[in-house]
Amino acid sequence: MKNSIKKISEPGVTEISQIMGYEGMAAKVYFKTLGCMVDPDFIFKGRTRRPPLDPFNSVISLGYSVVMNEIYGKLEAKGLNPYFGFMHQDRENHPTLASDLLEEWRAIFIDSLAMSLFNGGELTKENFYSEIEMPGGFLDKEGFKIFIKKLENKFRMNQKYVQEYETGTSFRSAMNHQIELIARAVDSGDPYEYKPIRIR
Repeated sequence: MKNSIKKISEPGVTEISQIMGYEGMAAKVYFKTLGCMVDPDFIFKGRTRRPPLDPFNSVISLGYSVVMNEIYGKLEAKGLNPYFGFMHQDRENHPTLASDLLEEWRAIFIDSLAMSLFNGGELTKENFYSEIEMPGGFLDKEGFKIFIKKLENKFRMNQKYVQEYETGTSFRSAMNHQIELIARAVDSGDPYEYKPIRIR
């Protein structure tokens, strides 16, 4: 991952496609490492989706979707077009701006929540099922309730490890603030109005 970060900072890297390529390489290393840190019953080898092929991927895919929808609604409320982004490639029916802003919250919000659910024993193998016509691991109703309750509690939780909030703030408030910043940057035409999330 350090190698990918170093390459992104090189003078010759000027295209978004180059940056996203290095981001993809770093993501592979990240998920492979993350998969080794999960409860042994839920170890996975990397990111899978459409469908997610294991319980951990199932939970983080669900989490990413929920948070993206939250961001989508907040962008619309600010008068911003969720489909007009900066980093992710435009494709049909994909809200690229919401997807761009989701990136800041994947690891510190959803991935960490999934780790807590599995390593804390809140979700077990009994909470997942698969279908013959669609292989993978899918949450049952009870597992979904556990997930949603945990997610909502985390949205409201006062946290202090996001560097910008020394006295602490809820994740939902922090997300609102980031959307305020992107709105300011768009209105002013100054990209430096937007300050990305940093972890202590």
